[in-house]
Amino acid sequence: MKEVDYNDTYQRMLEQQVAVHEKQHLVRELLFKSRNVIKESTVTGRTLVMVFTDIVDLFERTMSSYNDYRAMHTAFGEGDILEQYRQLVLELSNELDEIGIAVKSGHTSGGNQFTGNAYP
Repeated sequence: MKEVDYNDTYQRMLEQQVAVHEKQHLVRELLFKSRNVIKESTVTGRTLVMVFTDIVDLFERTMSSYNDYRAMHTAFGEGDILEQYRQLVLELSNELDEIGIAVKSGHTSGGNQFTGNAYP
């Protein structure tokens, strides 16, 4: 099993969480203080706010859950399940990007491997 510096990894994860919070704050500023979103109660504006709220909630839920990384590496380190989860998270992240772009442009996204169809 590969040696992992858990303290360093945890510190880097905390730094990434801070970066995500900063980006969420900027998006919040754009959504809620932008005159366009406030003045125009459009389907796109409401959808962007709902998507943002759901994504912030999802992030908070994942960050507040406890994960014993040492135990996970002990149990799954020899297999490729952790790498498969890593790939899944990256794919979901890319799909969220595509959905956001589609919502903002008023088009549908191209769907994904999970549903096989496009989103409205």
